[in-house]
Amino acid sequence: MTWLDDAVDAINGALEAVFVKKVDRSHISYGAVDSNSTSTAFTATVPGLTTLVDGSTVMLKNGVVTSAEGFTLNVNGLGAKPVYSNMAAATADTTIFNVNYTMLFVYDSNRITGGCWICYRGYDSNTNTIGYQLRTNNSVFTAADKGYRYRLWLQTGDGKLMPVNTSTSTNATANRSSAMNTRKFPLGGKIIYNSTKADYQANDALPAGTMWQQYNLTLGYSFNNSGAALTLTSGSPVYMVATDEGDGMGKLASPYYTQTLPSSADNKLYIFLGMATGATTMELGLEHPIFVYKNGAIGLWSDNSHTHSGYASSSHTHTKSQITDFPSTMTPSAHTHNYSDVNGVSTVAVTVTYTNNTTETINLLKYTSS
Repeated sequence: MTWLDDAVDAINGALEAVFVKKVDRSHISYGAVDSNSTSTAFTATVPGLTTLVDGSTVMLKNGVVTSAEGFTLNVNGLGAKPVYSNMAAATADTTIFNVNYTMLFVYDSNRITGGCWICYRGYDSNTNTIGYQLRTNNSVFTAADKGYRYRLWLQTGDGKLMPVNTSTSTNATANRSSAMNTRKFPLGGKIIYNSTKADYQANDALPAGTMWQQYNLTLGYSFNNSGAALTLTSGSPVYMVATDEGDGMGKLASPYYTQTLPSSADNKLYIFLGMATGATTMELGLEHPIFVYKNGAIGLWSDNSHTHSGYASSSHTHTKSQITDFPSTMTPSAHTHNYSDVNGVSTVAVTVTYTNNTTETINLLKYTSS
């Protein structure tokens, strides 16, 4: 029965090969990022993976270094492959792989020539700040000035965006934008944060993918604090300080930001940016109400300077030139005045002597033209 034994062995061998192959394709290897990794080139060692095929899957824990935009991953020396997002982005992944994250990577040989790793992030919005970020998903703005990442950008009167700081340094050692000394911006306009692209020229398109309406940022880059060193009180509001130019527009005032609202009138506006999350960082908010001290209290500003939501305005006066549709002539209705109400009228004492030699003093009205 040797031939039967050989047949059984052959069948078992074939089944074993198929079974092992299926197990290998479905198995998720777990490993860690190697200590010699850099921010742009990750290496990792995982057990059992000897070749890269479509669907090869590894779970990696990163305890070494935060990745940079467009980093590569080399597993078991099988080749450095670019990392792409599972969201089908057209370019290499720009989402940062932070220290102590655990991420799932699946190999895809067809997406680009030479193959790549597809990264499945699986962020938990309850524990990761990415869950609280909001990008300008479709809007494309135009740069009014040359600008850089890590800055707040303000809407201009013509709808473009201008950076509050045109420094080339990411540690905020240079002055704010010279344009901000003279250029006005709409009060209540867009406030956007550029988190990614390092260099925009004037009139460049600002794509939605790099501009955020809600983001946890380092404020010092925007307002020229050396080394981004601030002394923010975590958990307290942060305000941008501006002057009211009287036409619905404002300019940055000095100091440019504060966490304290005024206790007396100072002719400045306080634009809510967001909440401080640390000594140097804040979470840019979606809404930016504007506050002003007027008539003995802090209230919400509006472009009608005499109406402030949240508190009553006191009485005020206007000159004739400030009133529109003022008639050139007015016909008065019938009315009376006491002589004391009329300018130029006074009294004069006149002594009258009668024939019986009695005298009497009579007060007469006298009008002096003026």
